[in-house]
Amino acid sequence: MPPPDFGRPKDDPERPGNRPSELPVSETQMAMLRSAIRKMCELNAVIYSDRLAVLLIRGEGIRLGTYRQMKIRNGNELVIVPAERCCPWCGVVVDACNPVQGRGCYRCTAAEDDEWL
Repeated sequence: MPPPDFGRPKDDPERPGNRPSELPVSETQMAMLRSAIRKMCELNAVIYSDRLAVLLIRGEGIRLGTYRQMKIRNGNELVIVPAERCCPWCGVVVDACNPVQGRGCYRCTAAEDDEWL
C-alpha cells in the first residue's frame, strides 16, 4: 500500500502515483499502449484522441465518472482505478480521514473557523 499523500499538490513529484513526464522510448510499446487505450475507450464510451493517449501515457488519470478513472500503471498496464475525490473549495484529496462536509473538508472548515476567532 503506498504511503498517504496528506494533501500534497497534484504536481508534487513526491506524491504517490505521480509518473515522470517522459514518453516510452520504444515505438512498438507506444503503439501497443495506443491500441489498448483505444479499446478501453470503446468499452467505456469515451471518444479516443491522440491527445488523450498522450495524457494517459504521461501518467494523468482520465475520469470515467464520479468514482472511476483510467490510468496507466507501471508504464505499461492500462487499468481502471477508484478516482480521487477532491474538496471543491481547497483541492485537497478527500478520504475517510478528511471527509467533505457542508462547507468543505475539515481543513476548509477549520481555516474558516479560525478566521472568526
